[in-house]
Amino acid sequence: MRNKFFLLVLLAVLLFISGCFHENKLTSEERAYLEKKKTITFVSQNRYPPFEYVNNYGQITGMSIELARWMGIEYNFQPRFLHTTFANAKEMVLSGEVDVITTFFYSRKRDKKYEFTDMIFRVPASIFVKDNNTTIQGSEDLNGTTLAIQRGDYALDFLASKNINYDIIYTDNFEEAANKVITGEADATVADEQIVIHYLKDNNLLNEIKIVGDPLYVGKDCMAVAEGNDILVSILSKAVRRAKETGMLKKIEHKWMGTKLTPAYVKYIPYLILTLLVLIGLVITVWYWNISLKKQVYLKTMDLRKREKNLLDILRAARDVAIIKAELVNDLWKIVIFNKGASRLFGYESEEIVGKSILKLFSEAEKEGIQDLINQIISGNSEIKHDGIKGEMDFRKKGGENFPTLFTINPVYDNKGVVNSIILVATDITKRKKAEKAIAESAERMNALINASPDFICFKDEKGRWLIANETALELFSLKNVDYYKKTDAELAEIVGDCYKEAFINCLRTDEEAWKSGTVYRSEERIVSSDGTENVLDMFKVPIFNENGEKKNLVIFGRDITELKRYEKEILEEREYLSVTLRSIGDAVISTDVNGKIVVINRVAEELTGYSRDDAVGRDIDSVFNIVDRKTGKSLESPYKKVLQSGKNISLENDILLISKNGDQYIISDSGAPIFDNEKNIIGVVIVFRDITENEMMQNELLKMEKLKSVGVLAGGIAHDFNNILTAISSNISLVRIIKDEKKAEKIYEKVDNSIERAKKLTNQLLTFSKGGSPVKKITQIKDIIKDTVDFTLAGSNVKVVYQFDPNTPPLYVDSNQVSQVFQNLAVNARDAMENGGKLIIQVEKADITDDKKLNPGEYLKVKFIDEGKGISPETQQKIFDPFFTTKAGGAGLGLATSYSIIAKHGGTIELDSKEGEGSVFTVYLPVNKNIGDMPDIYDDTIGRDKYEIKERDVFKGKRIFMLDDEVPILESSRIYLEMIGFEVTTAASEDEVFEKFHKNLFDIAILDLTIPGSRSGEQILQDIKEIDGSVKTVVTSGYSENDVMRNYKDYGFDECILKPFDFLNLENILQSLLNG
Repeated sequence: MRNKFFLLVLLAVLLFISGCFHENKLTSEERAYLEKKKTITFVSQNRYPPFEYVNNYGQITGMSIELARWMGIEYNFQPRFLHTTFANAKEMVLSGEVDVITTFFYSRKRDKKYEFTDMIFRVPASIFVKDNNTTIQGSEDLNGTTLAIQRGDYALDFLASKNINYDIIYTDNFEEAANKVITGEADATVADEQIVIHYLKDNNLLNEIKIVGDPLYVGKDCMAVAEGNDILVSILSKAVRRAKETGMLKKIEHKWMGTKLTPAYVKYIPYLILTLLVLIGLVITVWYWNISLKKQVYLKTMDLRKREKNLLDILRAARDVAIIKAELVNDLWKIVIFNKGASRLFGYESEEIVGKSILKLFSEAEKEGIQDLINQIISGNSEIKHDGIKGEMDFRKKGGENFPTLFTINPVYDNKGVVNSIILVATDITKRKKAEKAIAESAERMNALINASPDFICFKDEKGRWLIANETALELFSLKNVDYYKKTDAELAEIVGDCYKEAFINCLRTDEEAWKSGTVYRSEERIVSSDGTENVLDMFKVPIFNENGEKKNLVIFGRDITELKRYEKEILEEREYLSVTLRSIGDAVISTDVNGKIVVINRVAEELTGYSRDDAVGRDIDSVFNIVDRKTGKSLESPYKKVLQSGKNISLENDILLISKNGDQYIISDSGAPIFDNEKNIIGVVIVFRDITENEMMQNELLKMEKLKSVGVLAGGIAHDFNNILTAISSNISLVRIIKDEKKAEKIYEKVDNSIERAKKLTNQLLTFSKGGSPVKKITQIKDIIKDTVDFTLAGSNVKVVYQFDPNTPPLYVDSNQVSQVFQNLAVNARDAMENGGKLIIQVEKADITDDKKLNPGEYLKVKFIDEGKGISPETQQKIFDPFFTTKAGGAGLGLATSYSIIAKHGGTIELDSKEGEGSVFTVYLPVNKNIGDMPDIYDDTIGRDKYEIKERDVFKGKRIFMLDDEVPILESSRIYLEMIGFEVTTAASEDEVFEKFHKNLFDIAILDLTIPGSRSGEQILQDIKEIDGSVKTVVTSGYSENDVMRNYKDYGFDECILKPFDFLNLENILQSLLNG
């Protein structure tokens, strides 16, 4: 009965003790979880000392790591450790790659994604600044500064919650952030105190940086798992509480942080009280059981010794694993067993090492640490009670060489529960470490290679999340300061802004195309950066699948081809430009290869040679470009041969005649130039030539510009109005000559006779300024032209003119208006040369030319303008006839160039003889035509007039003619004459009348005035007339010959033209030619 009572008391005490610790025991569900799971994978940060970091041997260590190892021992599971950056660690937990992150601050925001254990450590986060920084005293001074902050750290959320604005530099760890402050790249960092201070101490940098203000917050350092893993977080929380209750957490802090531990006896006070209660029951119970136990102990002891002996025999014989036993002798752990595997590993024979301290086997750097572990064994620490101590550490061979090992140290207890020996089991992991180092170095080399590449390189996972990207890729998308790891294109687009949104969307599309293709996928992608710059990339996307055919990774390579695209565009534009230029250029162009075969021929060259492009390309140049000497008719050598021989640009004289395929002849000027490749080798020849037979366009442009100088536009406008009057007068006079009624004739003479000569003379003077183009020659007395022009030009000036004319001066066949312009220019030059007045002598005499390079042999009229001016320098004389060369302020430089061209077109030339300070002599040579008596004078109204009989012509009989003119007198006189020669005449003085009458009648011929005041022009009205009656023949008339329509009337749709003033005989001839044509 008494024995039962004692047993009940003992049971009650034990149940009480058990209840005190019940909350830290695992439930059946938790134990089942661990039995099934077996291994718990922890992920830690590479650099977060002293909590966790990778040491110099590549091993992960620190306070959190030791705590996790202790948890494994305490709750019988195998911890597995991985290490990476903090940002990656968070993602690995969420993705399920690992179970637990070892160091993670609690926050409400994070609590939505993670499950947190009880708090393990308190970690204050403070502001660190450069030691000499006085501007930042607290968080209120952080606005507008540059902060270095670890990617993904809680400080980012905290600063955002305080609405602090700052520029950020992302770092992979707190040490890097501290260095940014020390080097001045950042103004400050917000970081965990223990980590930064630990780093500063280890690197003697405490004087470089300081803490300012109070901590911004105190982080609650916990372990964390993914949201929903309630069982595992419960196990870990119980382990944390257990570590606190047993004092293990304090020991870990003491080891790493150097803080003073609470006296050992304090933590045992609660247990002492319980122990006293237990002892009362135990003393009684022990006494009761003592006798029986002694016997059992003896038997068990003998059995254990036997088993120990057998085990020792096995251990000594083992060759593949180093097994060492050490016993505590005088506070030294001396080796008592050193098996064959240990001999092979360390190089000692058993006899050499037995009896020596076990510390002899460890490297100097590890001795202190191993001694600390052994001290824990002696203290009976419960964390190593069952499974001992496991880890990696450097051991030392007999020769002093250190090598890495994977080891375990297990305590051996005597029958009193006291550790009396330890068993060390070690395995050489040198090869594994080398392999790990090689992998790490290979990864570093790969990263260096990737970052050194100027091409875009990026690796994505099967979900399109970014894993690795080189500097080029980050810079292209402005991601250098962005935590891009495991973020999709859509997520990155939200971070960097709308400017990249389209590019990211396109990336998603081409990613899908690459996965669908299952092989290398190539595309062009355009990325517009934040500054508006567009980059074009030639992208190669390589999908990688696992052995089951499932998506694994997408490797992306991109080469920037922006410049290449620009060059391609420029080349295409240049080709198009060259093509358009060759098609539209006014000059003819033929390009050949070095063998003289035609490669390119433009439209103008086709027209001049008579060969189409299809016919010409591939032919020999001589068969298409057939040129002869203009004077002799002899064939000339092709310019392409001269270019090949000289290797230089060449220009040929203008006396070249091009004979086309159909026999047409063109006077041309041409030049040739070699075509070189990049190495300056001639690969072809280009020949450029133009038709200068008439060269109207160039001459007309020169004359236009000269007339602007001489207010020719104004003169031409006035001449137009006067010619209308003159036409009316002239036509009425023509009527008078055929009307027999003297009274009617007298009335007409009274109206016009007094003004006709004056108007005509004034009109001719004004036309001297306005008329240009190719010469319209007539028989003229040159003396009259000279005198009229010079007197008119120099009227009112202080220049005295002396005329010295040969009385036998013959008449010339010239365009009086153009030649008058030459004399006007020479008179103006003489006047300008004699600023203070002087004498101008003009001599006219005949000259016979027999040998002159500029003139053909024959009789010429020589006109000299001799002034008393300041003379012309030799340099200026060389350029005096060049277009646009002038020595006058405000001058156009076209007067003498135009004059030279006009005289050349008349078959003559101009020469200059001058000396500075002695005046100048301009000599004009004009050819005398011996057959001048046979030349028709188109402006002589008297030719054949007396013999001409006005009567109805059969060719005109019954023909309908329409005439539009704003001058009613012209219409009236023209009606009378045209009806007399047989026409049915309809007239109109305005545009409105034209269409009314054309809709009512059909006409054979229409005469249209070019200029109708307040109405459209004659060429515009012509278009509407042609739509009504496309068969009507048309004649354009105007008093202003300079108009382009008059010069090129057929280009505007007219059949003939007649200048005002005109007489009816000329008009009749034109009308007859139209009807007969």
